[in-house]
Amino acid sequence: LRGAEGNAQYVAAALLGSIRTTNWRGLTAKTLRGVAARIHAAQDWVVAGADDAAAYQAVETASYGLLSLNRRARLLLGLQRRDWDAVWGSVSLSDLYFLAGRVREDAPKMGKETPAIREYRAGGEALEGEDALGPALPLLRRYPAPVLLELPPYEDAAAEMFPEYLAERVGEFKLYLAYLFARQGWAAEGLPAVAESAVRSVMGDVQMADFRDWATVIDAYAGFDGSRLQEAGGSR
Repeated sequence: LRGAEGNAQYVAAALLGSIRTTNWRGLTAKTLRGVAARIHAAQDWVVAGADDAAAYQAVETASYGLLSLNRRARLLLGLQRRDWDAVWGSVSLSDLYFLAGRVREDAPKMGKETPAIREYRAGGEALEGEDALGPALPLLRRYPAPVLLELPPYEDAAAEMFPEYLAERVGEFKLYLAYLFARQGWAAEGLPAVAESAVRSVMGDVQMADFRDWATVIDAYAGFDGSRLQEAGGSR
């Protein structure tokens, strides 16, 4: 990938390989709306944890094993102190996506229910077409085709000797694109057309400290906004 530095090349290659093996046919407007509702529900449950003991306990329980011990401690301490920079800096979009699935089981015990939580709970647990938004995992799970499933924390993959393992683990950029499309109100049919250009745009200026530097990659995903996406689409 032209413009990507050495360590980022592994991530870019994993992302492009995932995109090129994706079956996009099941991805619809309903999929994008479901993704956004699930992420917003998780955000609402996390926010509720700052004031509601039941919500805090649900987040505390659900985050065990999903986040590394250090990030989980930072998340929970951030909630106790209402330090929102620490809270949101502790979780990625995929962390929130899978946190929602874990918290959902405890949701009836909580008093507060936002519109996003109601919408998420009203839908099914699995979204049609959601696997199109996951990474290909030939090394981590022996899945050559993309699949959206919960994986161990980034830090576990970063401890592996080979950069390809972490590259697969952070290959979740399509989920960020889907969330961005949902927020912007763009048609789902347009996502496959810009996905490769978006990867080249987001990875072209990533400077990883070393091949274990997953946080820089996730920060780049989070900073990729609508204007960047429009530029990427316009460059095709």
